[in-house]
Amino acid sequence: RTLPTRTVVAQRRVEAAAFHCCVERSGMRAAWLRRQSKQVASQSSHRSLTRAAARAHDVDAMVSAANSLLARARFDSVANIDQRASAFAASGAPLDLYGIYGEMGLRAIADVLLLPSVRERTGPTRRFVDFGSGSGRLILGVAAMAEWEACTGIEAVTGLHAIACECIDSAEANEAIPPGLVTSVLADGLPHVDSPAVMAAADVCFMYSTAFPTADDGLRLPEMSASLATVMKEGSLVVTTDTLLVGRRFAFDTLKPVKGEDGDRLNCFVWRVTGAPAPSYNDAYAEVQAHWLGDDALAENDALCEALEAAAFAEVEEIQ
Repeated sequence: RTLPTRTVVAQRRVEAAAFHCCVERSGMRAAWLRRQSKQVASQSSHRSLTRAAARAHDVDAMVSAANSLLARARFDSVANIDQRASAFAASGAPLDLYGIYGEMGLRAIADVLLLPSVRERTGPTRRFVDFGSGSGRLILGVAAMAEWEACTGIEAVTGLHAIACECIDSAEANEAIPPGLVTSVLADGLPHVDSPAVMAAADVCFMYSTAFPTADDGLRLPEMSASLATVMKEGSLVVTTDTLLVGRRFAFDTLKPVKGEDGDRLNCFVWRVTGAPAPSYNDAYAEVQAHWLGDDALAENDALCEALEAAAFAEVEEIQ
């Protein structure tokens, strides 16, 4: 029997190695294709959900889509309302900086998203930000109610941010949302200090600001207004609850009364951001102090005054 030469042996080893490499690559490709298939399926399922809700133009459909996503994410298993409130209480967050813990209801945020000025700023290239996002329930719900490029929560309390990250991970693991669509950012300062890039990219920024620290009138937000004035892009919207932004960059757009989770009435104010960002927080705050903190919180804002009057009359009629 003729023995193979070293060249033949070497060639066979190369062929064997190539064969094993092909097999390994085939296995890796198959695994990659499986992952891609699952991701595409997740994206397709999520898009179908959001498009169905968006087409419906209906609060019930939007809330149903949000609840479906939260159920698939096993949100309440990860963190129920008591755990979320306990995480905030355990943080020892000072009330004068963070207010008290509260969550915006899904039906209430759906009412806001259906407002014409807000609807036209939703879509696959638009970004939603929830400043003071807590456990992430709202940003997950909003992600199901409309199409977005990204939904980002900004939270100051470490325990709540940790819960939000866990819930988002659960949502991705259960294919309720595509990877990267929803994120939570830990930031404990005003927007211009700790989260300027996220805020500057926002098309719609929501703030459940009912318990935010205000001026002495309990209504206006001078520090927050000055901070937002330095970072928000022209044409974006900011939505506040029960409190007012002040300054030349914020034009009142709409007042939408909604019902909170406990049935209490909330006034959601929608503000259009105009003009270029202020050169600095100090400049913006000085302007707010000089021109926007007079005795009359509604001075030179007839549209807002009329909207508040109409809302008050509607509330009285509803009670009667």
